[in-house]
Amino acid sequence: RFRIFTDSPDVEPQKRERYAQRARNTLDAVSKIGDHSNILKVWRVPDESGIVIEGSDWSEEGTLRDLLNRRDELLDLETALQIIRGILAALDASHHEDLIHRAVKPENILMVNGTPKLMNYDLSYHLEEDRHVTVISDPESIPRDAYTAPEIFSGKDLDESSDLFSVGVILY
Repeated sequence: RFRIFTDSPDVEPQKRERYAQRARNTLDAVSKIGDHSNILKVWRVPDESGIVIEGSDWSEEGTLRDLLNRRDELLDLETALQIIRGILAALDASHHEDLIHRAVKPENILMVNGTPKLMNYDLSYHLEEDRHVTVISDPESIPRDAYTAPEIFSGKDLDESSDLFSVGVILY
């Protein structure tokens, strides 16, 4: 799978830069964490024209949202707990590197042979040299959904509990 963050003249320069920042944020976050079985690997695809292309693996299973939408009944408890354990393992590795994902939801969890892989670190919050770095610093710009912890929208300092709130909603 490739996500292309275009340098096309048809795209406004401000929007183009925001796309490139989001790609760099994902690439930086995942490289900071390193290889982890519950985090989707991403890489920058070389491009001489300056277009930022983010490559990643993909799965025909799709996301956790796809899995839930295809089912007529709830997942059995053991399968649900296995998925939650995988998500928590990914977050443990992320939090160990001072990364708060901020967008943990079924759409951002790719299922690969039954294994959950957290993806889309483009909105993540990084702690670097005693300051927070993020692509979207204005909390009002973050898409609102039932999975996002309320404190993310308040503009207060975030910590790991914001991601754990999202995991609780997924488990529920």
